[in-house]
Amino acid sequence: NWGVAYAAKPSYLEKDTTNSPTSLFTVDKNLLDWARYTAGNLGKTEQYCPAGSKESHAYKREKRTLPPDFQLSDAWIRRLYDIAVSTIRVSRVRGVCGVCLLHSFQMLAELQEHHSQGPLQSGGYFFDTAPDTDPFISFGQRYPLLEMLLTDVPNVYGPVAGYTTRQLTLASARTMLPQYNWILSDVYSTRSEIVSHINTLISSPPGSIWLPVMIRRRQDGTLSAHAVPILRTSQGIVVIPTALRSRPLDFFRQSLTPTTDPLEVINRLETPQRTLVSLTTIQLGEVYRNNFDFVISNRNCTGENEDRRGTGAYPTSASVNQCSGGRCALL
Repeated sequence: NWGVAYAAKPSYLEKDTTNSPTSLFTVDKNLLDWARYTAGNLGKTEQYCPAGSKESHAYKREKRTLPPDFQLSDAWIRRLYDIAVSTIRVSRVRGVCGVCLLHSFQMLAELQEHHSQGPLQSGGYFFDTAPDTDPFISFGQRYPLLEMLLTDVPNVYGPVAGYTTRQLTLASARTMLPQYNWILSDVYSTRSEIVSHINTLISSPPGSIWLPVMIRRRQDGTLSAHAVPILRTSQGIVVIPTALRSRPLDFFRQSLTPTTDPLEVINRLETPQRTLVSLTTIQLGEVYRNNFDFVISNRNCTGENEDRRGTGAYPTSASVNQCSGGRCALL
């Protein structure tokens, strides 16, 4: 008896002790791909519209997110700075995503999407940049359903699966940028392990990019989580600060100096008030091949521009109007 699947509210699961699983339960890959497709539609991060178009058959598959000769120009430094200072003293949190993680997602997305054309001058991939402003306000206004999905990540994954911070961050990354493969590392919690792992980042091909998840200890002994992007250029490792307030552009520019010294990388991940106690990295890998992206579309999926297709709404049986073979209904 493999049991019966049922739907229930999270509050009911806490009280339900009679229907707990007694064996390993796995979800079909197609269902996981549908979850990615749904998140992509909410964030308008799908690549193809309409379904079955010619470009769908020439799927763009990239081995790494940035070309190996990519360097942070002054224009890119200014753009990343605009993102980093879009924050206030006390900002809101969505799920496990604070300002630092939202900044990181926007930096990673814009570097990937615009590295060949040059950085944006205003607006933003997920939120509109503005100094001394809570970025979650713009994010929630532009993508309200994606914001709700991100907020719900700990409720969906945490209580049942016992997910840790690193796994919840991975789930958040797949929610925000589902069009990519995300590669999760182990947790490194000793200084020698952290140095060794950073050396592997330094040895990685130029153009590689990661989302580190850090646990740092404050001077009073309490722990806090933090996230920043790390970029491997031909000159070395670049740690891109996030959630900056009252920091001048020159400070930001100096902090982006590439280095191949693992101890210097650690120094940039720490502050005088916060010591690094554990490190996990999530690498932004190849474009994820999701068949739903180019065989199904919903109503007006034009989105915002190339590689930003979608409606911003949940797909339903009424809204799914195009399949690779023509019009279809999702039953």
